[in-house]
Amino acid sequence: MIDRPNKLDFPIPRKEVITKAGTHRAVIYVPSTSEQSKKIPDKQFQNRINLVSRAITETFGGNTVQRMSYGSEIRNGRLIAEKIARIEFFTTPISYKQNDADVGKMVHQLAKKWGQWGISYEYQSPKQARALYFVHPNSKNKLKEMM
Repeated sequence: MIDRPNKLDFPIPRKEVITKAGTHRAVIYVPSTSEQSKKIPDKQFQNRINLVSRAITETFGGNTVQRMSYGSEIRNGRLIAEKIARIEFFTTPISYKQNDADVGKMVHQLAKKWGQWGISYEYQSPKQARALYFVHPNSKNKLKEMM
């Protein structure tokens, strides 16, 4: 225990998370539709959340799932609104660099499997401001910056 009078000993970050380069943060947006705008059953949506959450946890050690978010966009003059789950994770620069290609590939494959026009992917690092990318299922450039 560190002697810090009148200070809480919580939280003290894990040593391996503290680096000169800082922490990387990312969010994968899991859609509740297929074929771009058809709503899927709640159980199928939960299965998608579990699939992504498990993959991220196995890769980076954990994540936070925020389920009751909603997203919307205009496509072909039509408003597309849907429930989404935000799966957020933090990692060290070394771990992100070792795994970013696999995460990008997974999101790309899920966009294709789920019949999405694209899946949103948010990324932030100490050297890069928070940015939103769109992962298209048929694009050679898997991440396309939106902001």
